[in-house]
Amino acid sequence: MGLTNRKMLLGKHRWKTRCLGLATGILVALAVTVAGTETAVGKTIQQGDTVLVNYTCRAPGYGIFDTTDPAVADNAAEKKARIFIVNRAFAPVPMVAGHPVAETPPNEIEFFADAVLNRLSKIIVGKQTGKSYAINLEADIPPNLQQSQRYLNFNKVERSPRNRTAEKEKIYPFLRGRALKTGTVLTDHTGHDFAKIYGIEGDTVSYRMINAEGLRQPHTVGESFFSEDGDDIVMTIETKIGLPVRSGGLLGQVSRITDEKIVADFAHPFAGKTLACDVVVKERVR
Repeated sequence: MGLTNRKMLLGKHRWKTRCLGLATGILVALAVTVAGTETAVGKTIQQGDTVLVNYTCRAPGYGIFDTTDPAVADNAAEKKARIFIVNRAFAPVPMVAGHPVAETPPNEIEFFADAVLNRLSKIIVGKQTGKSYAINLEADIPPNLQQSQRYLNFNKVERSPRNRTAEKEKIYPFLRGRALKTGTVLTDHTGHDFAKIYGIEGDTVSYRMINAEGLRQPHTVGESFFSEDGDDIVMTIETKIGLPVRSGGLLGQVSRITDEKIVADFAHPFAGKTLACDVVVKERVR
């Protein structure tokens, strides 16, 4: 909420730059460099063929986890899971049939994008171009997974002061064309007025949080509900067991809820779900 500096809780994880949007972007870029494509319907895919694949993967009860189809992505009637990434390119993905897209050490967590593409690359061998296939993708928790990588803990309730400070450069995006001066209201990207400036000293801006009572915002492991308590803002996270969550390129699920803590388990690359995927091998790349 607002301009608070949030700690990066994800330092435990093995980070790669290849989260879902970047992985798709790189693969699409590779497709541009190929000489041409074969679009014949009914061509059988052989091991080692480079092909373009369209897919839409859903988790029953939660909606679409991922798709390469822009029509599906733009269709408001198609339910999207809360972990669905919206602001990215949607296009057929090139892959080499029978070959993994990325290797993950056996004792580490597999990223969601890698898990989907690795399994599809194996399944499409023997399939025919131009035909639609209904395929279930499953994954297991790595047997030797390092437990220190597996869990993230979140405070269920957090208190923070209403009076805060930030550097000017962090304030500018929230001015929305207004002057940087005492009394100016700050507005977030949703149009919500969330703070008012009460002091400026050098490059430091002092502001007070406002209009927090009853505010709801998405949170990594659920939804944040805000209330005001004197000079404090109180944030309470509302969630449920089994809720799919995303942390960068990793998917997980809420595994435990206590009076004080919410625990997310990132061991399973599909957030503990079996994905029902509609897959079409569009064409073979020559």
